[in-house]
Amino acid sequence: MAKSLQQPSLYELLEHHVSYEIDQMVASLMLLGNVKVPKSWERQDSWQKALNNALMESFYVHARTLFEFFEKKRGARECTEATYKPFQKVDTSIWVRKLNNQMAHVLDGRTADDSLKIGDQDRIDMLNALSDELEVFKMALRPEYKSISIPTIQKITIQVSSQSATNAVQFI
Repeated sequence: MAKSLQQPSLYELLEHHVSYEIDQMVASLMLLGNVKVPKSWERQDSWQKALNNALMESFYVHARTLFEFFEKKRGARECTEATYKPFQKVDTSIWVRKLNNQMAHVLDGRTADDSLKIGDQDRIDMLNALSDELEVFKMALRPEYKSISIPTIQKITIQVSSQSATNAVQFI
C-alpha cells in the first residue's frame, strides 16, 4: 500500500526545507561561471553552455521557491508574527514573471532575445533581495521558531570575466 504524503510540520519546514532551498540556490549561483567541463569534453563545445544553463536553472528553481514561500499565506506567514509582510522594499513580481516565463513555462512571455532574459544583474538582485527578506523574516518569527538555525544568504557582486559567457559571482 502506498504511503500518503504528509505535510511537514512548520518546524520541519523551516529547519529542513527552507534551509535546503537556500543552500541549493546559493550553491548553484556560486558554481555558475566557476565550474568548467573536463578537458576531455572540449570537443563538445556546447556542453559548457549546457552546464551553465543547468546551474542557472537550478538557481531559478530555488529562488522561485523562496519567493513563493515568503509571499504565499501558507508559507512564511504561518510561522511569523501577524505584522510580517514580505518584500516591503522591493517589487518581486517582475522577477517572478521572468522566472515563470523563462524557466517554468513554455508559453507566452518566453523569449529567445538574450537581452530580455534573466541576466547576471537580475540574479544578483534576486539573491540580494532574498537575503534582505530572510533577515526580516527571521526577526518576525514567532518565539517557538526563533531557535531554528536558518542559514544566512550572503550578498554578492559580479566578477566580470571576458573569457566566459557567464560571469562568475563573488560573495561579499
